Amino acid sequence: MILTVVPGEALFVVTRLGLLCGRFQEGLLLATPEIMRMTVHDPLGPTLATIETEVVNAFDWLAAGIDRGVPVTFVPNPGNIGDAAINLACFEYLTERFDRVEICAITDTPRTEHVFLGGGGNAVEPLYDTVSKFLDGLATHHRLFIFPATIRGYSESLRRVAPFTRILCRELNSLAYVASQIGPQNVSLTHDAAFLLSSRLRKHFATRVERRTTAKCTSLRRDIESTHPELGGNDIMCTYTGACTNMALAHEFVWATARYLLKFGAVETDRLHCAILASILGRRTMLRANCYFKNKAIFDHSLSRLPNTIFVPSGAQAINRAPGRGTKNAELVLRRLRRRLRGLA
Repeated sequence: MILTVVPGEALFVVTRLGLLCGRFQEGLLLATPEIMRMTVHDPLGPTLATIETEVVNAFDWLAAGIDRGVPVTFVPNPGNIGDAAINLACFEYLTERFDRVEICAITDTPRTEHVFLGGGGNAVEPLYDTVSKFLDGLATHHRLFIFPATIRGYSESLRRVAPFTRILCRELNSLAYVASQIGPQNVSLTHDAAFLLSSRLRKHFATRVERRTTAKCTSLRRDIESTHPELGGNDIMCTYTGACTNMALAHEFVWATARYLLKFGAVETDRLHCAILASILGRRTMLRANCYFKNKAIFDHSLSRLPNTIFVPSGAQAINRAPGRGTKNAELVLRRLRRRLRGLA
């Protein structure tokens, strides 16, 4: 499935759900008056604004040399709500930067020469091969630009696309590895793309961000990356999984997840983007290790700059939570969200 998007005052996206519209113009506003006023009482504001600026600068490096009028393709990285947050941020940047953006599923062939691939963690050998298969299928006439990613392995795939690829990494481990594969001149370091949603989320939920509660949430993985399934808790980020080609749907799920997390004062998770969203929203956040270096490396590079966030090694004591509340709330959020989405069909 390939979608053509023409940005403007209103963004129209043609999907299987019908014609949806939304406003993405404000996605890259880094310091609105409302956000600046919030920083008087909120120590997170200036740090998040700095991180956003660093991400925008890195995205500008990624897209440097491409004329605004050149049509480009955005290939979202499929996955869960965390991937939806990444893809939404990347897509908003592209629609601000270029006059014409096509959306292409990762299983399809891009129609334009310039191809931007959503970042994330789907290029980690041997856990995920989605991105490596896409790289192997690209023609040499393409020019590839990969948004902030964690990358390990798939050396042959990386070396094949090296002559026509530019890559952003979101932590130092990947930066060193990718530089050894495609050359240091073609790789740069930044933060996870989801940080680009910080100002929008904090402006939209400004009143709720300021509310304080003692409720605690445990949201843990139940998949191959989990290192402590015995701890229980819900996995809110997996209430959606898919191709992420529908940006309106991605927005709905990310915003619904933010509303859910704002019900709590503390969040413990091994889901990277659950931690990123909770941190952005001012919740006391404990990020646990996953089965490889990703969570610790991104904490060290980005989340450690936020005073409300700590890293919890495997085996450390979990925070307490009200029994059963997390699962009940997650199911309620999902039911409400599904009702809203049926109205869009």
